[in-house]
Amino acid sequence: MNISPARLKMFYVSYDGAQEPIPQSQVLPYLRQFVRQGVVVHWLSFDKKSSFACQDEKSVFKGKLAQEGIRWYSLAYHKKPSVMAKIYDMVAGMLYGVLILLRERIDIIHGRSEVASIIAIFFKLTFRKKFIYDRRGFMAEDYIEGGMWKNRESLVYKIAIFIDRILLLESKWIVVLTYKMKDILIMTFPAVKDKITVIPCCVDLKRFTCKSDSTAARYSRPDDRIKFLYSGSIGTWYMLEEMLVFFSLAKEVIPGAHFMILTLGDLNVVKNKITQKRLALDDFTLMGVPPQRIHEYIPLADIALVFIKPVFSKLASSPTKFAEDLACGLPVIINTGIGDTQEIIEKERVGVIVKGFNESSYRQALGEAMNLLAEGPAVRKRCRVVAENYFSLEDGAGRYLNIYKKFRAKN
Repeated sequence: MNISPARLKMFYVSYDGAQEPIPQSQVLPYLRQFVRQGVVVHWLSFDKKSSFACQDEKSVFKGKLAQEGIRWYSLAYHKKPSVMAKIYDMVAGMLYGVLILLRERIDIIHGRSEVASIIAIFFKLTFRKKFIYDRRGFMAEDYIEGGMWKNRESLVYKIAIFIDRILLLESKWIVVLTYKMKDILIMTFPAVKDKITVIPCCVDLKRFTCKSDSTAARYSRPDDRIKFLYSGSIGTWYMLEEMLVFFSLAKEVIPGAHFMILTLGDLNVVKNKITQKRLALDDFTLMGVPPQRIHEYIPLADIALVFIKPVFSKLASSPTKFAEDLACGLPVIINTGIGDTQEIIEKERVGVIVKGFNESSYRQALGEAMNLLAEGPAVRKRCRVVAENYFSLEDGAGRYLNIYKKFRAKN
C-alpha cells in the first residue's frame, strides 16, 4: 500500500477546527495513517479563537503534528454573518493555499465537506490540480432541516445546490459516507457512477475496545444494573427528550436501569430536561468527556441509545458514535432513517431499530433489546466483529489510499 518512493504530496482542507471532536476522531487519525504510508500531508483547518488558550498552546500543537509528519496551517474561523463569514473564510483559504501550492509541489487537493471543496476547486481552476470531493452529507438540506436556512426557494439554497452540482461533476473523485447517499447521487447524476467511493465514519480499533480504563471504571455502577449510554452532542439533530422518554419506559421494564450521558454540551441543560421528565438524577451519570477520552467510558455501559432526527439529509449520515459503540462491544438502539445503520443492524443483529417515536415502538424496542442483552458476552463479541468488518480506521484509510494511488498512476 505504501506510496513511496515517488511520494505523493496532498493538501488536505477541512473547515472544522483542528481541536474539535470531528477532526480529532475523523481527520487526524486518517492523516496519521496517510503519513505512515508515505503521503506528504499539508493540512489547513479553520480554528475558533477559543480552540487554543494562547499562541504558545497553538505552537505546541503545531510542533507535535510536525513531529508526526503533518504540516499544519491554521486560519481563523468566522461564524457571523453566516453566508458572508463563509465567503470570507473561503477567500482566505484560497489566498493562503496559493502560497502553499507555489512553495510545495502538491499532487492532490482533498476537500473535506462542501466549503473546503470550494477552496479545492479553485486550485483545480488556477493550478490544474486534481481534487477529491469528500462529501460529508447534503449541506443545503442540512441547513434547511436544521433551521439555519428558511426554505428551498431562497437564493442561498439554490446557490448551494448549484455549487454542489459543480463540485460533483468537476471533482476527480467523490467520497460519501453511506451507500444510500451513493445511490441517490448516481440516480441524480449518472456521470459520477464510476468515480465514487463509500467510506463511512471509521474508528481506531486499537483505542476503542471492549475494555474500560481503570480510572474511568470508578464511574461504573458496582451492581448488575443495566446501563444505557448516549455519547456526543445534545443539540439540533440529537433527540435528547425522546431518549429520556425511552429511558423512562425502560425504568418500568428494568427498575434498576441507569443512563450514562457523555457530552461536552451544557450539562445543566441535560439536568433540566431530566427533571422536566420527572426522572431521578440518581439514575443518571452526566459527564463532560473530551473526545480523546471517550473510548475509556463507552465500555462501562451495556447498550447504547442514539436518537437522531430522521430527516432526508440524515440518509447521508454515518454517525461516529454508532461505530464507536459497536467497537466497544455495545449493541445500539437507533431510529430508522439514519444512513446505512438499519441495514447493518438487521443483517448483523447488533442492535435494535426504533420504528417510531411513540410508546408502542419504544416497548417493542425494549423487548428486543432485552433479548439481545440476554445473549451475554456473545452479543458484545458480535458487535466488535461488525465494527472490525465495517468501521476499521485502517480499512477506511486504505480506501482513501487506493484513491490517491489512482491519482499517482495518472500523473
